[in-house]
Amino acid sequence: MTNLDGIEISEHELRDEIFTPEATAFVGDLVRTFRDRRIELLRSRRIRQEKFDTGLRPDFLPETAEIRSGTWTVSPPPKDLLDRRVEITGPPERKMMINALNSGARVFMADFEDSSSPTWDNMMEGQVNVRDAIRRDLSLAMRNEPWVDTYFIFPDVKNGQVTFHGFCRSDAVKQGLRVLAENVPGVKGVAFETQEPPAYVMGVS
Repeated sequence: MTNLDGIEISEHELRDEIFTPEATAFVGDLVRTFRDRRIELLRSRRIRQEKFDTGLRPDFLPETAEIRSGTWTVSPPPKDLLDRRVEITGPPERKMMINALNSGARVFMADFEDSSSPTWDNMMEGQVNVRDAIRRDLSLAMRNEPWVDTYFIFPDVKNGQVTFHGFCRSDAVKQGLRVLAENVPGVKGVAFETQEPPAYVMGVS
C-alpha cells in the first residue's frame, strides 16, 4: 500500500501510471467534497425504499415542480454522439477495444462494471487501455499483433473461386486463410491478390 495525503492505494505495477499526483488529488478532492452528501443520499434512499415497501406510491418531489413546469433546454450532445445507431458495449480489455474501435460501430462504451469482473488487475489495465485509446496508441500497438493482417483482407467469391484482396504481410495468415477456405464445401480454388501494407495502413507515419 502507499499513502498519498491520506489516500491508500494498493500495490500494482501500473499504479504510478494511473494514479499520478494530479489524478490522485482529483479523486481525493471528489471524495472529500461529496462524501457526506453521498452517505446522506444513500441513507435517504434506504428510508424511502422502506416507505415504498409499506405501500407508498412513488411521485415527483414538490420542491422540483418549478423545474418540471419551466421552459428550458439542455446543451446539444457532442458531435461524436449524434449518431448512435450502432453502438458496442464491452469490457475495457485491450483486444476487445481494438476489435470494437475497428468494427465500424459509431460508438464504443467501455464498461468497467457489468461486463468486466472488478478485479484490481482488470480495473488498472482497463484504465491504461482507455488512456491508450484516447491517445490513439492502441492503433500503434495493434500493428504488432499477429492477427492484425486479417483486418485488411477481403474475400471475393465467384463460381467457387475464393480470391483474397487487400493488404497482408504474413505468410502464416495467408496459409491459415487458405486452409479455412479450402475446407468450405463448394470451394474449388483459393487465390491471393494481396500486397504488403503501406506504412499509413499500419499506423506508421
